[in-house]
Amino acid sequence: MPTTEVAAMKKAFAKINALLVIIASKRHHVRFFPQSGVDKNANPLPGTLVETGVTQPFENDFYLYAHTAIKGTARPVHYNVLLNEPQWPQDKSHTLIYEHSYQYIPEFHRGGRQRHRPPSVSLFPAVYYAHIASLRGAHHSKSFSNPAAYDNTVSNTTEPVYEPLHHQHVFRSSYLL
Repeated sequence: MPTTEVAAMKKAFAKINALLVIIASKRHHVRFFPQSGVDKNANPLPGTLVETGVTQPFENDFYLYAHTAIKGTARPVHYNVLLNEPQWPQDKSHTLIYEHSYQYIPEFHRGGRQRHRPPSVSLFPAVYYAHIASLRGAHHSKSFSNPAAYDNTVSNTTEPVYEPLHHQHVFRSSYLL
């Protein structure tokens, strides 16, 4: 990690005593096929951790299956610890990521029934939420980047003429954070 970025992050988070930076990557071709401890699809069970053998010998990285694959072959997430200022032991960061994988709240009603607990997800939930926020930001930037779409002004006045809102459009573009 470039030192200018680390310095900028430390300045931004001055009130935080120590910084822990972990990179999560799903774009890889690594799969594991254990002989025991598998689900009905022969995928590793949730919580399966691989930190030796295929990881980098001089880096703090690991693969974690935090979820149950619904269909097909499960893909682990490759986590790379870039900065560990609090000097956490490896098992503490593994546990943190695994336990947080149960804190992602998807739509709560599926098929007319209510879930009693959220399912685990493969990736750290903050990454999912950041992805959702970036998609919404992209949606808004596309809307605002086309000024012709918002050029509804009457030539005699400076007041814009707005189209009435339709419910289907409101539900597609509104959200809660």
